[in-house]
Amino acid sequence: MTSTDKIKTLIILLGIMLSVNFKYSESRGAEPTLTLVAPQVERAYSEQELDAIANSDSQRHETVDGYVADARLVALFSEFVYCGEVDGADVRVPFRLRTPSQLRPGKRYPLVVLFHGYGESDDDNTRQLSHLHYAIRSFAGPDRIDAFVLATQCPKDCSSWDSAANRYGAEPIKLTEHIIEALEKEFPIDPRRVAALGVCSGANAARALSEERPELFCALALCGYSPSSINTDRFPAPTWAFNNTHDEIASIKDVRAAIKNARSRGDSVWLTERPGVHDSWSRALRDDRAVSWLAARAQTDALPPPPYTVCGRRKTAGELAAGFAAPLAALCLVFWGTSLLYRSRRTRNS
Repeated sequence: MTSTDKIKTLIILLGIMLSVNFKYSESRGAEPTLTLVAPQVERAYSEQELDAIANSDSQRHETVDGYVADARLVALFSEFVYCGEVDGADVRVPFRLRTPSQLRPGKRYPLVVLFHGYGESDDDNTRQLSHLHYAIRSFAGPDRIDAFVLATQCPKDCSSWDSAANRYGAEPIKLTEHIIEALEKEFPIDPRRVAALGVCSGANAARALSEERPELFCALALCGYSPSSINTDRFPAPTWAFNNTHDEIASIKDVRAAIKNARSRGDSVWLTERPGVHDSWSRALRDDRAVSWLAARAQTDALPPPPYTVCGRRKTAGELAAGFAAPLAALCLVFWGTSLLYRSRRTRNS
């Protein structure tokens, strides 16, 4: 074989190798798809119905530890399936999505991502919406938010958001990141205005992801956040935390210390405390309108912080009174001293 023949053979083999490699990459790197299974249903709830839904207690599941979602809330979310490749494996991941009632041409919308608690892990693509009925006014009625809302779900056999020991073979938090990216390509979502709502273990997952990827979220609302470290936990995005003083899972002492330390480093984080045990989400979603706050925070950086905060904690009536007492006492001392000085001068002049 001549040198020319060897060169021709080498070129042919190189071409075959490139062709095979291109076809393999093309088959393995296909764009993920989002398949609509059932569309959301718009409901015109009356004020009385909205109040009734928002004030209904979360219902426990009949057979497993955890909660079930309110059917009146579930209907407001579409069912989707994400099909794509994660960590070299093809996966089909169901999720729920709430879209704005009307999409206006040329407008890009915020996205609020829900990270549910441990008690809502399942394979039904429904239970992750447990507790969201407290925020019904954010999804229906005149005060509904103009934003997308994503709710993924940890599989039933998964112990946490960062565990790959489940039927997908990938961490649910990583699957959620892939779904967020796919939604940003498919829908008019502004990637700079993605916010996160976390409940219990989901609060810890959302905060950890925000620390790992500071550019991902523009705001967070954390219900039942439990510090991984009181000295090093960071809050790269503006964060509103809700914790109860007698939470048997999240120590309020550790929460106060972690947030105080974070604020001393310049993090924008606020803590609302209330008496009670683990359920810090019901009043956060219903009374403080945490979902609406996230959507508003995603719209503007000029949104004022939550009211009456001091070292990350909402002031009590006693703290407010104490805050006024010190300057009032100082003012009284000034008047008293001025009065004594005036009297002494009059005495000398007389």
